[in-house]
Amino acid sequence: MQFNRYTVTHGLKVGALGGVVGALVLGVLAGISAFILDQEVFYVTIAQKLGLASPEVSGWALHFAVGIIAGSLFIATTALIQRFALDTRRRGFWDGLLAGVVIWIVV
Repeated sequence: MQFNRYTVTHGLKVGALGGVVGALVLGVLAGISAFILDQEVFYVTIAQKLGLASPEVSGWALHFAVGIIAGSLFIATTALIQRFALDTRRRGFWDGLLAGVVIWIVV
């Protein structure tokens, strides 16, 4: 299925939604692994080390903020640079998944 070109503004909105979905999926997996390993979730630990109030809430807020920003920037970049255009559903899925993994490794 071929997609029409999209604008940077539309990319920011759709990327934010994709970032929320990615953060939610990663959050569930992080919660399960933290429960199994009897540890805190990574972002909660970061919030504690940063001295943020209510580390559980602020850690998850930080987690979702990173997801929203990363997703938005990724899709906006694909709108700006023709070579990275997400012109099919399959390419959009795999490029988005790969970008999410890269961002997860970097962050």
